Amino acid sequence: MHVKVRYNPLFGILTLALSGSSLLIQLFLTLDPIQLLSSLFLISVGLLLLVSSYFEVAEDALHLKLVAGLTVKSFPIPRIADLEAAEGKLFILRGREREQIRGITRLLAHPRDWRHLCAILETARQVT
Repeated sequence: MHVKVRYNPLFGILTLALSGSSLLIQLFLTLDPIQLLSSLFLISVGLLLLVSSYFEVAEDALHLKLVAGLTVKSFPIPRIADLEAAEGKLFILRGREREQIRGITRLLAHPRDWRHLCAILETARQVT
């Protein structure tokens, strides 16, 4: 099983809207090449936010991703049932303790993908 959770589209749309309006203002007013390049860079970041994975859950690990798609950090998990989504965060269950996975929140996750992950985790816990 492999679950990909994308970024919340609100952040991509907001980044695109703000950087696009900044680009238009700079095209009509300043024509400063540095500001134009920064706007184009932010537009590409906004596009990446709309299509990139925020994190991925594989059979043996959870992989936190950069917007560009590279894995920043991997968290080993013995089995999928050892993950818990609660309070808008993800936790790894280790015996009686639970360790929060830093950098992952429901706010940054695509709402549909987060609900799908929660359903998978709930099913995995019921099976074991």
